[in-house]
Order: sequence, then structure tokens, then C-alpha cells
Amino acid sequence: MRSGGCRRRVVTRPKVFAGPVRASNWAVGRSGLYVSRVEPLVRGQRWAMVHLNPESGRVTELFRKDGSFFHSTVAVSPDEKWILYTETPAATSELMLVDNFH
Repeated sequence: MRSGGCRRRVVTRPKVFAGPVRASNWAVGRSGLYVSRVEPLVRGQRWAMVHLNPESGRVTELFRKDGSFFHSTVAVSPDEKWILYTETPAATSELMLVDNFH
């Protein structure tokens, strides 16, 4: 990305960032923004890492995964060959009834 110059608004399709983006769910690289986005599904969710090129406004999905988990941090290596992100499985619990417990 160039430094300096005039400010300009980057316009994307509304579906690309359908919900709020947390402060730690994106990272800046030389070629643009890397953003972790979540889309709810009937069971669980679909998580995807996307790249937004501010020069062209093009959004590219880099990879995606279905399931129930939480992502909270994104980092990109200086050469943009590696993306580091956290993934935590969704918390689950079971309710049990024990008869004749003393």
C-alpha cells in the first residue's frame, strides 16, 4: 500500500461484512486488510478469512471452515505468506439427573 495521498472510502458489498468486526479480528498487510468474518448457519457457523484490497475494492476469500468455535485474534507475517489466528472450540455442557443420590 502507498503511504500519503488523499483519503478515500473503500466500498464493499454489504454481505462481505454482514456483522460487526471486532478490533482483534483484522490485521493490516502490505496488500490490504485481512479480516476474520463469521456467518451464522442453521447448526453452528461458517468462519472465513478474507482479504480486502483497498486499491481495487476486491474481496477474496482465502479459506473457510464450518462448525462452532470462537476466533479472537488475527496476525499476518510481514511477507504475507502466513496468517496466525486463534481458534477456541465452543463451550458445551450436559445436564444430568442422578436418582437416589445421598
